[in-house]
Amino acid sequence: MHNNKDLLSRLKPLCNNSTLWEAFNNYLEYHAESHMRAMEQTDNADLWKRSQGSLSIIRKLQNLRNEVNVKEIT
Repeated sequence: MHNNKDLLSRLKPLCNNSTLWEAFNNYLEYHAESHMRAMEQTDNADLWKRSQGSLSIIRKLQNLRNEVNVKEIT
């Protein structure tokens, strides 16, 4: 099993390539907007909770670039 530093270092090519990162971030934003719409329009508590969890993961992925670069420094 890899440690966190090894995993993050393997993601550097994605995070430090502006074209790839922008495409990945656009993909994440598309899905974030979709989950936000679902949360706004539903009265189903289970769907709302699933969308909320998905948004949490999407936001974490959107911060991946900062995490990769900060871990590199420390």
